[in-house]
Amino acid sequence: MQKKLLVNFPDRQGSLEGNFNISDLCPHCNRPIDPIVKSAHSDSRYASDSIVKVAIVLLCPSSDCSQFFLDWFNVKIGQYESIKQTNRLEYVYKPILKNDLPTEVNEKFPEFNAIYSQSLQAESYGLDQIAGVGYRKSLEFLIKQYAIHLFPDEEDRVKKETLNNTIMNRLCAFPKLQTLAKAATWIGNDETHFVRKHEDKDITSMKKFIKSAATFISADLDADDALEFTQQN
Repeated sequence: MQKKLLVNFPDRQGSLEGNFNISDLCPHCNRPIDPIVKSAHSDSRYASDSIVKVAIVLLCPSSDCSQFFLDWFNVKIGQYESIKQTNRLEYVYKPILKNDLPTEVNEKFPEFNAIYSQSLQAESYGLDQIAGVGYRKSLEFLIKQYAIHLFPDEEDRVKKETLNNTIMNRLCAFPKLQTLAKAATWIGNDETHFVRKHEDKDITSMKKFIKSAATFISADLDADDALEFTQQN
């Protein structure tokens, strides 16, 4: 997004005008925006035919974000008090990913909720190698905790058996949930092994399957509540 802005220098009373290609995507909420320009500054002294750094302070206009961020430029100062050229530099931000899984699941299985939320945080910081392992662990807690909910008398056996056995033996009544859990497990195993078996899938695919599995489980928990309510009345 091109905008004509005035740049302030520490050793100069007047400002210089230049065209800047500023961000049109908020690094905090990750939304397309027309940012509010608060100011543009250089920490270098003004000198003709020099290259200086310029920071532009921007504000996200979204009411539920309203956070400041920076754009950073290399600026070529021309003769006759002009900005001749601007080149945008990389200034890295990572939007914080939020846990948007069903509330029923997060509240019913707090250990799963904690592991999944920490994995989201790792992904937000660009730690994709760690995040994948975390998502795989969260999946195991989700499936095993749900299996224990279904078979409370077999809790010790569920805890000790492999995740694959839990999926195949405890989710027989829900074949689609079995498939979601199996697919997420395969991708999750790739995140922990030296050689990947499924190159066309990544943590985005695994998160999609985990979210669908959690939604499926949430619906079943709600159905249990509805059944209890209708039987009581």
